[in-house]
Amino acid sequence: IMKMKFFLLAAMIFAGVSASYAQETTMWIGGSVGVWSSKVKGNDGTLSYKLEPEFGYVLNDHFSLVGSLGVMHSENSGLASLGTLDAGGNEADGFTIGASVRYSFLKGQFGYLFLDGGVNFSRLKYDSSDIKESRVMVGIIPGVAIRATKRITLNAALGALGYSRYKRGSKTLSDFGLNLDLDTFELGFNYTF
Repeated sequence: IMKMKFFLLAAMIFAGVSASYAQETTMWIGGSVGVWSSKVKGNDGTLSYKLEPEFGYVLNDHFSLVGSLGVMHSENSGLASLGTLDAGGNEADGFTIGASVRYSFLKGQFGYLFLDGGVNFSRLKYDSSDIKESRVMVGIIPGVAIRATKRITLNAALGALGYSRYKRGSKTLSDFGLNLDLDTFELGFNYTF
């Protein structure tokens, strides 16, 4: 009888584990590219870009965990992201790292909408000086995903609702709000496996 109970318990555990693995466990790799240009009348303009690979793990039909690590470059950075907090540099290079929870909704045959809620840290170093810029952003980024094939999804994101804190040298700037500037626009893709 003890062997029979052990066998039944083992069979139930095996059936439960098998059922949980039968559900599709989906992960993806991909990334996004962001390019933006800004110019203030009477000043030099800024051209910046960001390349940000990402990894995602689907928890269920609506929620995924997303991690990203990327590189950034900015030219004629006198304007850069802090506007009047001029670093006096012409070029800057840096990195960005982020983590978020993606909520997917309005799913259909051709794609879905999503909201990424998370935190992102970035750091820039100016070539012509010792000045460094760091930024922490906590917020929600809306986007759309369009299925190109069964495994490839094209993504676009625009805007952010949240809190950002910038620090450049000894100067600090904090802001909170909704940002719909084109400098937040990113295009990307994901490959699901």
